[in-house]
Amino acid sequence: MKRREFNLLNKRMFGIVIVECDLSNPNGNPDEDNTPRLLLDDHGMISPVCMKHRIRELLEDHDSITWKYLQNKLDLNEEEFFIWESALKGYDVDGPVEAKKEWDKLVKKNGPEALLKRFWDMRVFGTTALEKGEKGKNALNFKRTGVATVTALTSILPLEIISQTITKGNPLRPKLMEKGQGDIAPFGFKIVRHGLYVGQYVINPFRAHHTNTSEKDIEVFKTLLPYAFSNSTSASRAGVRVVQAIHATHSNPLCSFNEGDLFNYCVPQTELEGPSTSLDDYSFRSINDIQSAFPDIDVEMMVDLSDSSKAVAV
Repeated sequence: MKRREFNLLNKRMFGIVIVECDLSNPNGNPDEDNTPRLLLDDHGMISPVCMKHRIRELLEDHDSITWKYLQNKLDLNEEEFFIWESALKGYDVDGPVEAKKEWDKLVKKNGPEALLKRFWDMRVFGTTALEKGEKGKNALNFKRTGVATVTALTSILPLEIISQTITKGNPLRPKLMEKGQGDIAPFGFKIVRHGLYVGQYVINPFRAHHTNTSEKDIEVFKTLLPYAFSNSTSASRAGVRVVQAIHATHSNPLCSFNEGDLFNYCVPQTELEGPSTSLDDYSFRSINDIQSAFPDIDVEMMVDLSDSSKAVAV
């Protein structure tokens, strides 16, 4: 199989993501009847799987206006930017069973490496798609760790959770329709009143040659991340948005600055101990603050609050 033409990722990168949740459920917990995820101390959490899923969603539908925009903006080869964690895998078929037949054909013809060429999320996030060991040239023994590691996001303050019943005046259930009754979902509306979540990600070039991850792949990741929540809204996630995203590039493949120091410096500050009610309860670092405190770091704001009155003075 012909290899992808790319510039292999060659520097370590580090990022900080700050997400606001306002009267929304950023990530429900199925073990708690879809209540917003909480830690034992009532601080909230957004799982790494949730964050990556929202990013994948933006790249999944190649018939959407979002894909067309990204393709033109970043000059993307459509055949190399499908999403593995999708039902149809980018194939024009009727369902997941037919999609599996298609990627089975691809693997049998060109080997497991063909999946890396086709699926962007395999290259960036890794895969455990083919773990069954088999013998032969095209053995389905394929497990790769991706270059991008995303942590859970946790809220800076404990959260106030609101649970209320949802009512519906025009039900779809026949028995209720016959009686002219409305429908209800007891405690079906579970949201966070307000919270600010902070997490981080690492782009590790050590694994780039295992998954053929290019600089272009990471450019796509950086472009999508600020819109992970705001462009995948729903009735329960209307008020979830990335309000600050900070990206730093090391000067080598290993490490050229202390990521923990940068992270701790950039976490928004607050004088509250209990739940917040708005962004006004927090103070944010500006890009000028960060560059002054860490003059030797190549750092950029992908989502910028530096022009806000909430910015912390140096």
